[in-house]
Amino acid sequence: MDTYIPTEVQAERSSDPPIESEDSNYYNLLNINTDLKLDQFESFVIKTKDVNGFKHIFLFLPNDFTASYDISQKPENRSKNRFRGYYPYDYSRVVLQKSKTDPHSDYINANYIDGYKQSKAYIAAQGATKVTIYDFVRMIWEQKCDKVVMLTNVQEQGKIKCEQYWPEKGSQKFGEINLTLNEERARADFTVRCITMSKGTETHKFHHFHYTSWPDHDVPNVSDLLDFLYMVNKHKPNSNKPQIVHCSAGVGRTGTYIAIDCGLKQGKETGSFDVIEFTKTMRNQRKGMIQTAGQFQFVFEALTQGFKYGDTRSNKAVYESKFDFKQEPMQDGTLSLKTQYEYLRQIKPETKSTDSLDSHPQSLPVSFSSRTNLNGYIVAALNGYNTESIWQLIQNKQCSVVVALLNSENEVAICPEAGTEETFGSLKLESKTDVGISEDLNIICVSTCQEGADAKSVQVLIMNIRDSRLFLPLAKQMKELIEQIDIQHCDANHPIAVFSNEPSVGQLFCVIRNIIQRIKLDNEVEIFENVRKMHQQISCLVKSEDEYLSLHRFAAEYVKSSSVYANL
Repeated sequence: MDTYIPTEVQAERSSDPPIESEDSNYYNLLNINTDLKLDQFESFVIKTKDVNGFKHIFLFLPNDFTASYDISQKPENRSKNRFRGYYPYDYSRVVLQKSKTDPHSDYINANYIDGYKQSKAYIAAQGATKVTIYDFVRMIWEQKCDKVVMLTNVQEQGKIKCEQYWPEKGSQKFGEINLTLNEERARADFTVRCITMSKGTETHKFHHFHYTSWPDHDVPNVSDLLDFLYMVNKHKPNSNKPQIVHCSAGVGRTGTYIAIDCGLKQGKETGSFDVIEFTKTMRNQRKGMIQTAGQFQFVFEALTQGFKYGDTRSNKAVYESKFDFKQEPMQDGTLSLKTQYEYLRQIKPETKSTDSLDSHPQSLPVSFSSRTNLNGYIVAALNGYNTESIWQLIQNKQCSVVVALLNSENEVAICPEAGTEETFGSLKLESKTDVGISEDLNIICVSTCQEGADAKSVQVLIMNIRDSRLFLPLAKQMKELIEQIDIQHCDANHPIAVFSNEPSVGQLFCVIRNIIQRIKLDNEVEIFENVRKMHQQISCLVKSEDEYLSLHRFAAEYVKSSSVYANL
């Protein structure tokens, strides 16, 4: 079929999504058992990856049109399609209400997708374009969707992926429908918005779940995507209306997300899930769902992790009631703490450094995310550093807050003494103030001035560590430091530089701060994934079951103390 693409649509397109093609008849997959039990996923993933099998299976899947798509090809509708070859089937397309003046106003590039035990559980949609932005808003309004899941950024690599169909702040009108942004909560990997729509005297409220860390034609971090998905599912809608899921084309990231979401739900209830058959079912309702072999493999990997670990988050109120603060916590989520620790012990880290210090490779800094910032921390051991190299790193990373966790063996001067200054090449440091917060904590305000640039202020928080061998007292000591960090850390777009004499102390600081951030911001306690992600990057932070229990004791005591404070 000859496809016409208007000039105005061509101009806003980047490139059509890649389509992998190979002679699918070459692969004989009849002997593969595709309906996997939950405990079979991990071994299946390992074996299939070893032989590049996911690409073979993916290419074997049918990807031709299986139903008519005539409505999308009407001349009046062609400009409403973002990409060639990705058109909604007539039988499963979302049909909008026709206006009195436009008989073709019922068309939008979106299809209903069946979920587990629910027909039309999802709407897989193309992201809004300049031509369709009002139609996209109308779809939310007419379908009365409680949840909209967006898996693309508005702009990626300099190309528009989706028009912004919500107000930046306040209210904005889209056609006849007014949208008001009631609340916006930004986290490192996603943003949640609460939006009220109104038309005349009628109103409708929905939540907009926007995942911001999914690369186009690639895959995100499994743990981060699952954390987002669990959060979306935690929101219980007031109706049984479908949730809208979209990226740019509405097939790649969209199909991947729906397959994981449905797979976790079905697998939890039935004990098995067939990814291949579900992908075929999706593709029979919307062409091209799951766009690349990498995304297809990612579905299996995400389900493997989801089935193995489950959702280890705990609501703050549930966590408080579940734990007896005079005894060791017994269980968290679906796994016992003992089992969680055994999983943590099995992880083999792959250290990834972000800077180069050739003479002291053991001191290479490592980046970690915080709850609110993908570049939350840059962590380094002081071994191999001097004052000049410390400040080179601080300047390179544009840090406005520095944390120094020192013991009695420290020999490195973090900054000049108060009232003095030092010059290192083109960089001048001047310590203006030194405020003692407690016996172990001082805050020094350092002015940095590079030749040809304006002076900048950096807050340096220095804490003397009493005993790094005692996990729980050390965590409690860091609580005071973290409270000061929240006061001082004004520039949330740049990382906190964390230096310590012992690497594990700096790493523990990041974990403790992330635990506290999540409790304060989201009323949730999450420790397992926090530690697991760190163990994937570095040598084990938590070296015993008692140390892991200590993190839970700390969280339990923090929850209790914050609840007592809130009730005063």
